[in-house]
Amino acid sequence: MSRSVWDSTLGGFSPDGNKCLFSWDTTGHEESSGRGLEHHIYILDLTSNTKVDISSGIKPDGTNDIHATFTPDGNKILFVNGPNNVGWFVDSR
Repeated sequence: MSRSVWDSTLGGFSPDGNKCLFSWDTTGHEESSGRGLEHHIYILDLTSNTKVDISSGIKPDGTNDIHATFTPDGNKILFVNGPNNVGWFVDSR
């Protein structure tokens, strides 16, 4: 089975609706729990169908960039960066 954008973690849409943020594990490793090893954040331009890796060159190795969202004016992107060896479980009740 091949991986697609939809196998990744979908983030937010730009205020104008023309761009979408998602995170993708560049190593191809992703557990059923969602844990990855090297998630990068990408901007997908929905009008041209092009994507840009905005984590490349700035993300520390061994960490994940996840949960990206645009600021309300669309000029900045907020995201979480964390180590790939940490995980938490909580009750769903």
